[in-house]
Amino acid sequence: MSNPSREYDKTHLSIDTAEERVLIHRDYIAHCLRWSHVVKKLYEKQKYKTARILDVGCGKEAPLAKLLYSNRMSGAKYFGIDMNKLQLPEMLVAATESGKLEVTLQGQTDASELLPEELPWVPTVITCFEVYEHVHPR
Repeated sequence: MSNPSREYDKTHLSIDTAEERVLIHRDYIAHCLRWSHVVKKLYEKQKYKTARILDVGCGKEAPLAKLLYSNRMSGAKYFGIDMNKLQLPEMLVAATESGKLEVTLQGQTDASELLPEELPWVPTVITCFEVYEHVHPR
């Protein structure tokens, strides 16, 4: 259960933590199914080649971007935003430097500064998984 004393719950599930505990949390498995569904849809008719993905609540590790890269879906553009401070994972640094995948991450602690005034492009796919339950009612 989330912490009601905070305006936003910034908890996240990590596959590294799961491996250390030798237990994959059921919510992480559900996340994987959602990300896999997006990748499957992008794979159809090679839509990933022109996809411009906005991932709201992308998570600290940007798992959807990692999944795109690991499935060799080059050509896609990915913009991930999250309430947590974000750092581009090592595997995605190599992907962006090689031009295989364009990845931009934006993380803030203040929700009013989270969305940029303009995105670098108009998204063709927008995902917003696992966000609503992290916002507390007022």
